[in-house]
Amino acid sequence: MGLLNGLIDSLEMASIYALIALALTLGANINGVINFILGPLFVISIYLISFFCDLKLPIVISILIAMIICGVINVFIKKYVYDLIAMHSGMMSVIVSLGLSFIIQDLFVMIFKANPRKLFCNIKGAYKFAFLEINYAELICLGVFLLAIIISYIFMRYVRLGKIIRAVSENSESTALMGIDNNKIINLIYIICAGLVAIAGSFFCLSFTLVDPFSGNMILMRALIGAFIGGLGIVSGSFSKSVVNALCGGFLVGIIEFLVKNYVSVEASDVILFLVLAIYLFANNQKYIRRDLN
Repeated sequence: MGLLNGLIDSLEMASIYALIALALTLGANINGVINFILGPLFVISIYLISFFCDLKLPIVISILIAMIICGVINVFIKKYVYDLIAMHSGMMSVIVSLGLSFIIQDLFVMIFKANPRKLFCNIKGAYKFAFLEINYAELICLGVFLLAIIISYIFMRYVRLGKIIRAVSENSESTALMGIDNNKIINLIYIICAGLVAIAGSFFCLSFTLVDPFSGNMILMRALIGAFIGGLGIVSGSFSKSVVNALCGGFLVGIIEFLVKNYVSVEASDVILFLVLAIYLFANNQKYIRRDLN
């Protein structure tokens, strides 16, 4: 019973990791860039939602405004940074993305200081069923997570725009010859990624009482582990599948983190997560080696 209640309590962080892992996967598949800017955007969305809630705006309106602002920032960075280095190596994009994320974080510290900010958007109350007690915030996170899986799969698999996104991710040269504006599709994906991160930020606001400019660092790293476990970079014929896998991978990271912190050691959680990633990558690499040899 204690284990089950504990797993339920871990739903918020698992859902946050899952949504950010999905955003990382979408960006990497469509543009070949691991967008580390999503970490600072996660923190920015939390501050924005908290600010608008302090102005007595409804939480839904606050989240929508944060999604729009984060989307504009993400597309702006894509246009004036990523597009300028698109012709260089993938490593250059990773270095620039990582460096820019630290610059944004440092600017945030200069403006808002490093002191934690109190959040007043968290939802109180719980739903009790037999020996289970589920907070309303946990129910919302789980519901949105399940909805994200269903919508993402249907959108990428069956909706025309989703099929266009898959086509652009697999062969952008061919889609350009077919008259598709690749740049508009990529901009749309960057807006969607920022929106997912803002939703993840709303989960944080609903569940926690403090935030600081560094809150996005380890959350982004854990989400990146979930994205890799879910198949980051798998685009050939299985984009819709990799999108769902990214959600499940991020959710799995949240569950593993809870189990390690509660039954092994709090300090060992990062080590165990990176070991899981290393084992997964090694096993996956061996599978492809055997396939190539055959």
